[in-house]
Amino acid sequence: MSHAPPSADGRQTWWWRLSRLAALDTRPLRHRDFRLLFIGKTVSFLGSMMTYVALPYQTYQLSHSTLAVGLLGVTELIPLLLFAFLGGALADAVDRKRLVRLTEVLTAAATFALLGNALLPHPAMWAIFAISACMSGLDALQRPSLDAMTPRLVDRDELTATSALNSISYGLGMVVGPALGGVLIASVGLSSAYGIDVVSFGASLTALALMRATPPPPDAERPSLRRVAEGIRYARSRPELIGTYVVDMVAMFFGMPTALFPALAPHFGGAGVLGLL
Repeated sequence: MSHAPPSADGRQTWWWRLSRLAALDTRPLRHRDFRLLFIGKTVSFLGSMMTYVALPYQTYQLSHSTLAVGLLGVTELIPLLLFAFLGGALADAVDRKRLVRLTEVLTAAATFALLGNALLPHPAMWAIFAISACMSGLDALQRPSLDAMTPRLVDRDELTATSALNSISYGLGMVVGPALGGVLIASVGLSSAYGIDVVSFGASLTALALMRATPPPPDAERPSLRRVAEGIRYARSRPELIGTYVVDMVAMFFGMPTALFPALAPHFGGAGVLGLL
């Protein structure tokens, strides 16, 4: 490890201390399983963000209705809420890597179905809504296991650095993925965004196949409706938790203009601009 250049009185210079604060801690990447998961999910998330642009774009192209685009978001929200607590119960009782891999395979299959529907002469609107709802439910099932699996792959003192790396991966995907998706839709066609997303699942599935199993603790309870009910009761007992959910939902419903973007984009350059929005 390099040492800071000393100043005249032997202390570290202020600019060196500042640079250390701004430096990215990459220690978690020395763990093989975390490195595999990080790379696989980063690539897969980039592809998913291309589908994130393609879905509202295709919905608006078929319906010419911002209401339909908004209803697509509602359709995705309902299974997200319904399956979130079930995903938490499963994360405590089953092999988390196996559950993440299963949901990843099913999500890849759903994306392939979106690709097939987009290639039809007359794509079905109902299929877009049904597949989007399935993908949202699968994400709700996967997320608790994925989040709970990560801390077991690194050392305890590396959890902060792990969170920072995951935040960078998420931010990169949220910015670069939609931008690339918009460019692909504008230059190649709508189906190309779905196709790249399908291919990107190869990275995450390969990474998961190479990782070691993450079995539940020996005393873990089997998943049941009672466990789901316990999770709901716990959430209701924490006003700050419920408050966070409510504020986030209000912001999503009334403060996010995402449903308007497909209608606005043609006035500023088309699908390529939609990705940037």
